[in-house]
Amino acid sequence: MCRFIHLSALACSCSVALQSVFDCFFGDEGSELANDIIRGAVPVPSPNVLRSALLRIDLCDVIFQRSSSEKYVTFKYLLADSSPQLGFNFLCVREDSISIPTDIYADPILRAGYDLNKGYSTRVLKLAVLGHGRAS
Repeated sequence: MCRFIHLSALACSCSVALQSVFDCFFGDEGSELANDIIRGAVPVPSPNVLRSALLRIDLCDVIFQRSSSEKYVTFKYLLADSSPQLGFNFLCVREDSISIPTDIYADPILRAGYDLNKGYSTRVLKLAVLGHGRAS
C-alpha cells in the first residue's frame, strides 16, 4: 500500500525514506530492494550523476512525448500547488493526461464509445523550490 510521504521524511534517515518510496512503487519487493541498496549490494548512481543527467532525462521525455503525439490525441491537465515549509516554498505539479488513439478520435461514433480510463495516466513532476529562503 502506498503511503503519502510528508516533508518530515526529509528529517528521517535515508533508510526510512527509501523504505517508504520503494514500498509505494514496488510493493512487497520494495523492502528487500531498499535493504539491498542500504547494504550496498545494489549500486545506485550518486546524486551528482543524477543531477548531471537530468537534462538528458528531460530530453528523452520530450522525444517520447513527441513520438506518441503521432499515435494519440492527448489532453493534459496540470494541477499545481505550492506550500511554504521551513523557509522553503515547495512547488508540486501533477499532470493528468487522457490519450485517445488518432483513428478512434477521428470517428465521432468510435470516440463516443471509447473508455477514457484506458487512456488515462497521471504523473508527478519534479519537485521545485520557489523563492529559496523567502517563503512565508
